[in-house]
Amino acid sequence: MVDTVMGFLGSDEQLRLFGVTLVGVSGRTVLKVLLSILLFVLLSLFTSISRAVMQAITGPAGSASRFWTKQSLQLFTAVVAVLALFSIWVTPGTDLTVGVGLVTAGLAFALQKVIASLAGYFVILRGRVFAVGDRIAVGGVRGDVMSLGFLRTTVMEMGSPSSMAGAETGNWVPSRQFTGRVVTVSNGVIFDEAVYNYTRGFPFLWEELSLKLPFDVDLRRVDTVFHACADRHTRELSDEAMASMQQMSRMYAVDVREFGPQVFVSLQEDGILATVRFVVGSHGARSVKDAISRDLVAGLREGGVSPASVAVDIRVLPDSPRGDDL
Repeated sequence: MVDTVMGFLGSDEQLRLFGVTLVGVSGRTVLKVLLSILLFVLLSLFTSISRAVMQAITGPAGSASRFWTKQSLQLFTAVVAVLALFSIWVTPGTDLTVGVGLVTAGLAFALQKVIASLAGYFVILRGRVFAVGDRIAVGGVRGDVMSLGFLRTTVMEMGSPSSMAGAETGNWVPSRQFTGRVVTVSNGVIFDEAVYNYTRGFPFLWEELSLKLPFDVDLRRVDTVFHACADRHTRELSDEAMASMQQMSRMYAVDVREFGPQVFVSLQEDGILATVRFVVGSHGARSVKDAISRDLVAGLREGGVSPASVAVDIRVLPDSPRGDDL
């Protein structure tokens, strides 16, 4: 019986099960499967024993020595597993192509994210998605690109205005200024999410400042003050934005002609909402908004215009009558 089994495992005879010949399953294939299972069992035992020894001789959990020891152990186990499987499944001559195909397919499956990141690197460069120094928003991260690697992009994180919907949790800076955190993002994220570039092509943004005013306000005075304050600090930026848009329109189907400050008014339940729209650069927007806000406060105060106050109607209702008073 033993000789029969050993003879079958060492031959290329097809395996028959209940009178049915299993195509492609020979004795040699069954032997390779059994050796592969034995290999994984031995590697699992080796990993468990090594982990126990490592915990006994290395430092506490989280220490650098334990981390690097664990990394070395995992790398050694992976190399042994790959070489052993290659030796088991690849035999001289006829099985070489099959073995290389199996290894290639396994690597492609295991490293699919790495391959996507590497492909993203070439797409970023070839498609000019962004470059080092650009201000971008991708993968839930906003900031300036510090480094572009083969697999990951390093970004100096900036905050986002509190008015922006979907601002990421944990970002404590309510403006487009640096937080101090350095964030790395996989290059492969460009295939799944939109990339917002604040710099490339048109390095300007439109910003708005709004203020609620009473119904009896002099709108002509408001329009004059708002427009003058915004124009004082954005006149040169508006001219530069216009020139940049003209150059951009040669490559894209875009037609924007309003770059100077614009004042809009909308009716609210408790007053009039006055909004001034103006152009700022991709960097330094908060400083411009600060300067315009200070001038608006001074200009409105000089013109005798006060913001709308919030009216609260409080009514005191008498106690409800008791049942015996009815």
